[in-house]
Parts: sequence; C-alpha cells; structure tokens
Amino acid sequence: MFKLLIDCLRLRQEDVYKFEGDTMSGTIYNEETSSKRAFRAFLRKARQVDGLLPPWWCDENEAECIRYGMRSADFSLECAQEKSDIQETWKDE
Repeated sequence: MFKLLIDCLRLRQEDVYKFEGDTMSGTIYNEETSSKRAFRAFLRKARQVDGLLPPWWCDENEAECIRYGMRSADFSLECAQEKSDIQETWKDE
C-alpha cells in the first residue's frame, strides 16, 4: 500500500510538470529537498474519500508510510520518477 500511494503522488507531480507546465507545491519539482509536504497533503485528501484507503489505515500507518518514502531507495520521496519508470516497476502500461 505504501508503494502504491507514493507512486500515485509521483505520477501526479510528473503529470503536473509535463502536462500543465508547472511544478507542484511541496515537491522536488518545486525545488524542495523532498516531496514529503505534498505527500502529507495528498494523504489528507485520500483520507477524506470513503473507501479509498484500506479500513485498517490510521495515523500510525500514515506516519510509517511517510517514513518509508523518506528512506526507501526505490520509492523515495526525494527522487523524481518518470511515468515510464513507474509503469515498468508495476508492469502496467
């Protein structure tokens, strides 16, 4: 679940850059050291949508997910990831 959520944000920040010609606030695309701030906002919005997150999701899971994104090599909130790389990771066009 953590990996999926991180890649959803990374796809969004890439799309904002590529299709809107803009940078997403709180992300590495906006000269931040990480996309942690944008990811927190993303998770807050996700919690507001009934059934989007699993029923076991809680504040502790959110904090762990953010920590995971800050220390993971492959799912890092500190590195840009192109859409094609994410598609290759998930083996899904």
